Amino acid sequence: MYKKLRLKISGIALAMMLIFSIMVLPVKNLCYVNADENLESSPYNYLYYFSDDTSSYGYMSNVLSNYASQYGLGTSLNFVENDDETEYNLFTFLQMYDNIYSSLVIVETALPEDISFSDGLDYILEFYYSFFKSLKEHGCRTMFICNTDESRFQENNKFLDYVDIHVNKDMFFLFIDSFFRELDEEIGTDSTILVVDQYFWGNDIFSSYGWFVESYLIPFARYKFNLSYSDYPDVDDVFNVCYGNGLNVIFLYGTDEFFSLHSDGYFLGNNQYLFDEMQNYSNIVTLQALTNFGANYYQRWISFFEDFDAYGLNSDDLYNYRYDYIPETEYTGGEIAIHPASDLKRFGTGLVFLRSMLNLILTDFIAGEDLSQYNNYPGRCDVTFKPVTQSDDAWVTTPSLSCFNLLMDDEELEFYCGII
Repeated sequence: MYKKLRLKISGIALAMMLIFSIMVLPVKNLCYVNADENLESSPYNYLYYFSDDTSSYGYMSNVLSNYASQYGLGTSLNFVENDDETEYNLFTFLQMYDNIYSSLVIVETALPEDISFSDGLDYILEFYYSFFKSLKEHGCRTMFICNTDESRFQENNKFLDYVDIHVNKDMFFLFIDSFFRELDEEIGTDSTILVVDQYFWGNDIFSSYGWFVESYLIPFARYKFNLSYSDYPDVDDVFNVCYGNGLNVIFLYGTDEFFSLHSDGYFLGNNQYLFDEMQNYSNIVTLQALTNFGANYYQRWISFFEDFDAYGLNSDDLYNYRYDYIPETEYTGGEIAIHPASDLKRFGTGLVFLRSMLNLILTDFIAGEDLSQYNNYPGRCDVTFKPVTQSDDAWVTTPSLSCFNLLMDDEELEFYCGII
């Protein structure tokens, strides 16, 4: 049964930080034992590290090599390269390591932010359940480091029962939870058109509803309009309720079209068609990512804001939310918020991480010390750590909407998600 979760920190906000940003070393596997006369003490003799995260493997392998030398540990440090964006090879590689006993085991994975259950996420998480359960039964101490927030795992997060500490590197969930909170409490949904970046769907808008709709938009809609999973299992029915209650969700598709999600879904050609539609709504909200669709796609949003005035729309009705996945310096053409009167709520992920925290965690992890002091974020694992710091004036805050399974109790999970 899904455990009820605790929240220990309030007001966690914008000073969000990436954990590991040092370039990858040209090494694939390092195995050695170092014997030093002045060794620190650890109840374990061997350390395994498995990673497919190219942004952190170089840094982590160096740090862990130093700790192994300090504690006299044998090591197996492994980097697993994915073939391309659609191949996830780490869990296949881990199947060769089903006989690890009485060791320290760290698994770090860069699951794509936009991976969905249709991409096999459920299969991957089911494997992790078997893998970590076996490690726990074999007397191992384990750490799971992941770029994807646990809220995306839904009922498949039970493997975290067998993990000693979960380092949750994801920052997107903090952004999207705060976005939906403001949509619900400050903007309102009774006369709102929401224009969503194609990034939040994926490259093929016709193949499935995509990760954002699956994990965030539908749960929010069920929560907002009190729709039980048993009465509204079909996604189209949920969108129809949204539309009937004044919330029209439209996705930007490519560089030329917009697509409406309700059952009479239709394509809107250029900005003129969209702006004609906007005349019927009191609030206009944009949700942008600007990550991986190229310069023409970025220019599409520039054009959107440039045309806003020309069509006589009221800038006081416009709310802009932006999630920056690449640094601002990667773009050309100036600020996306070229409409000075618009309300831009911007969230970036390019801040410096306090590596000293990770060093403290690794030290206590290897030494067999109590890790509970690092529990600062809701999660199924007894100790869940997210690299965030306090900020009093930021709009991004700790997760607060109970429409996402991280914050639901068992009764809510059954009602909204059909999880028993």
